[in-house]
Amino acid sequence: MSRSHYDESRRPTANPTTRDAAAEDTARASAAAEDYPRRWDDFERFLKGVSSDFRSATYGEANLGALGLTLPTAGGSVTGWIFIGVGALLAGLFISTELSDWCDQSKSFKNGHMRGT
Repeated sequence: MSRSHYDESRRPTANPTTRDAAAEDTARASAAAEDYPRRWDDFERFLKGVSSDFRSATYGEANLGALGLTLPTAGGSVTGWIFIGVGALLAGLFISTELSDWCDQSKSFKNGHMRGT
């Protein structure tokens, strides 16, 4: 639910479009709430399954041979692979933004090319 729609719809001067938007937000939030575990036991069972999968993983590494690089592996675990994938995406995002900033600020680059070349 959009907080701004809700707040605006509660004002006496709210127009019908704003009230309709708030009602749609409420309906979406109610539908999403149906997907939540209804009982703590259900949630706890789900959480224990995830943590068990994560703990049972066989962590290792794969050698990329000629490149001299190794990549992490998580055999037998879905959550382990998700963890590795999210970490790789975040690392790529961080590295790309830092590299871009460095290139923009570096004294050795001019118009995207090394000086003197």
